Amino acid sequence: MLEALTKAPIGGLSLSEVARAVGLSTSTTAAILATMDDAGYVERLPDKGYRLGSGPLKLVGALRVRYPLLGAADPELSRLSALTGGGSTLTQINDNDLEVILTAGRVEEFVTRIGHRLPLYPPYGTVPMAWSSPKRVNEWLFSAPDPMTAEEIEAQRDTLAGVKERGYAVYNIKQDVRSMVEQIRDLLTSADEHAPSDVLRRLQVGAVTGIGIYSTAELADRRRRPVSYVMAPVFGPDQQPRYLVALHVMADALPAGDLDNYIEAILQTAKTLTRAAGGRWPKSGR
Repeated sequence: MLEALTKAPIGGLSLSEVARAVGLSTSTTAAILATMDDAGYVERLPDKGYRLGSGPLKLVGALRVRYPLLGAADPELSRLSALTGGGSTLTQINDNDLEVILTAGRVEEFVTRIGHRLPLYPPYGTVPMAWSSPKRVNEWLFSAPDPMTAEEIEAQRDTLAGVKERGYAVYNIKQDVRSMVEQIRDLLTSADEHAPSDVLRRLQVGAVTGIGIYSTAELADRRRRPVSYVMAPVFGPDQQPRYLVALHVMADALPAGDLDNYIEAILQTAKTLTRAAGGRWPKSGR
């Protein structure tokens, strides 16, 4: 209900509109809204509509304890989005997934919103895993949706080493941008709707086949290149990635100079947020 009211116009939503949004009967919805009204989480308007109350503000303090970067990350993500005219996201790195905790700019085409979670599979989990122990890396490599060949595993190890050396990753596009956006949208929508594991597995494999990470040698070539994302980690006090900053580029032919600017900008953001989190940037990164 809170999510429905968050998206409501200034005039709020009627009881029936809230009930439709959450898929409950009007009587059940009315009872829940009455309780939330008493607690201040919603406000009943003179025309009997509902809008958000001041109650959610009480949660802000607790959220900032759990997500300490929210205040510092807002202006940083906005700066990144302004640079490209696209979107940017901050995800928290959990044990088994990536959780979107903040977005800025144009991310609607991916149906990306706060709370989305994606499994920590290759290649999306490559940046978070680049600083992990050999044991953890082995576990991660063998957790991919489809078993990888020995050659693919070795290639992933090389990619991890390159990301660790550079301190960032530039993701390519092995198909056109439109097709890739459609795949990502399907993946995020299905993940959000708790789709069966076989459906998610198919979509994840499809997305993986359409994206990869450029090597250091490839990036040394100054030609225009297709770029989907630029990503960099935010480190904790133990010099392990705790968050991931992603810049949504989605360009079929990005000039090398523009890519240089994006890399410089995202590294600046990642280092700023690392300091804000009380973390330390490892010597192996730029």
